[in-house]
Amino acid sequence: MSLIARLSFIAHQWRGSDNINLKGWVAHPLILNPLQTNDYDCGLWVLAALAAVPRGSHRPGMCEEDMIAF
Repeated sequence: MSLIARLSFIAHQWRGSDNINLKGWVAHPLILNPLQTNDYDCGLWVLAALAAVPRGSHRPGMCEEDMIAF
């Protein structure tokens, strides 16, 4: 939760995104179908998801074929 709170704060500073009230915050999966079919891009998917937050997005917005460029 601390990571999400910090990323939310940074997104607000950089982009003027809305502040998120994290009181009572609960994590839920946003993507129910797997995007990754191999066993070696896990870290890249995490980084892609984290990079989406300051852009104001909740999803990476890419597919598995994009990982090589990412």
